[in-house]
Amino acid sequence: MLRRFRFWFTTWSIMSLQFALVASSSADESDTTLQMARRIDHLLEAGFEEKGVSQASLADDLEFLRRASLDLTGVVPRVSQVRAVMDSQQPLDRRQLIDQLLASPRHATHMANIYRDVLVPPVTDGTGIDNAAGLHQWLREQFVQNLRYDRLVSEFLSANGSEQDGPALFYRAQEAKPEKLASATAKAFLGLQIQCAECHDHPFDDWTQKDFWGYAAFFARLQTPSQMMTTSFRIVDVDQGEVTLPNSKDVVSPKFPRGRMPESDERGTRRRQLAIWMGSRDNPFLADAAVNRVWSILFGTGLVNPIDDMGPHNPATYPKVLDELSAYFVDTGFNMQNLMRTLALTKAYQRTSRTDNPNAPAFSSMAVKTLTRDQLYDSLARILSNDLDNPAARQAFMVRMQQQLANQTQYRAGLQQALLLMNDQTLSLFTQDSQQGILASLQAPFFDEAQQLETLFLCSLGRPPTCEESENFLLHLKNQETETADEALGDILWALLNSAEFQFNH
Repeated sequence: MLRRFRFWFTTWSIMSLQFALVASSSADESDTTLQMARRIDHLLEAGFEEKGVSQASLADDLEFLRRASLDLTGVVPRVSQVRAVMDSQQPLDRRQLIDQLLASPRHATHMANIYRDVLVPPVTDGTGIDNAAGLHQWLREQFVQNLRYDRLVSEFLSANGSEQDGPALFYRAQEAKPEKLASATAKAFLGLQIQCAECHDHPFDDWTQKDFWGYAAFFARLQTPSQMMTTSFRIVDVDQGEVTLPNSKDVVSPKFPRGRMPESDERGTRRRQLAIWMGSRDNPFLADAAVNRVWSILFGTGLVNPIDDMGPHNPATYPKVLDELSAYFVDTGFNMQNLMRTLALTKAYQRTSRTDNPNAPAFSSMAVKTLTRDQLYDSLARILSNDLDNPAARQAFMVRMQQQLANQTQYRAGLQQALLLMNDQTLSLFTQDSQQGILASLQAPFFDEAQQLETLFLCSLGRPPTCEESENFLLHLKNQETETADEALGDILWALLNSAEFQFNH
């Protein structure tokens, strides 16, 4: 029976993504944030009109609720939230929802998850750092305060202390080597891939080898792990240390990227000088890189791709959108929450992912995005059991599901993740435990089979089942011969959690 059910499930899963049409919520047109959102839409629509491209309709309220919840808090909405939207006689107030999600403690956790992986990317060859709890906690504290992004970057780069305190873990991951720190910070904070210039002038950009080592020189005066007679890594600045060009004895002095050299009267360590420049208006890269990364978080792909390879050699899809958003980001105080609010209020973000044109230009419809491992785990924990919400279980899952995506629209990586989840023993165990999570709530005597089935759909897919789905799944519940009713419900939950619709944000 189970084999037949899973064969049917495989067929259903392929066809299971459902989409629908809606209207957007209204808001005060005089609001600066909304004005900027409308400006973005205007610029995008002008581009689509010029290309003769039609845009997708707006997502319905349930589709938008699930999307915004995953994008802004990293987890699927609760059943109660979905039911509230279904039962309401009024359209969803999307601006109010966005504000609530951004004010949620989950938002800071979600952003810390994202930037932890930006700074210490997950790897699959066993050479990476398995536990970045200290770094995650430090990042979360900054996002809870909604610290100005320019200050966050400056404080990160000039931080001292041990790896348990946070930023030191980043330095440890790069072995405190100037060339590695230069490449990693340029990608993370400047949106630049300068590593090619380590050995020779950049082939596609105007970065020279001397430019690279001038930037690396800001990290030359750090104690290396081999100099620290301790097993615990600490960031320690020292008074001496230089870099030289490869195969040469020529010392390279510190120089800001495509800018000036530090003045002789500038105080502080070299790292501190770089940190001050990084958050200053002299830095032409920080705002562009931050805007492009946040855009990719919400839209699945950046205005420039890859998101960490910006420059004249790789122009933005919509240059004016990037330019105006970057200026707006600076003018509004490098406010990350406000930037995300602005983008989430655009019609572009609120469009459905359903389109009749598989080759439709970017942003004319919403991209279908693979869930990150954090989104996947946190959503499973919300649905299955609070027992999953502990550091040990989480870390074990993170290692199993390691992924490093250039962007969330990489379906091959999503399929690999889906196969891993389908064979995950933890998922199998919890979907057969009727005493925990959503399955335990279905034991209430007032639930009939149709209501139980609907609840499973709401908690996982954020929508009620279609008539066809109800008929097929209820038939499974009625005709099961060797399983108990609880086991049959567990099978259905397992199927829903392994479906494409659950494992993608759309």
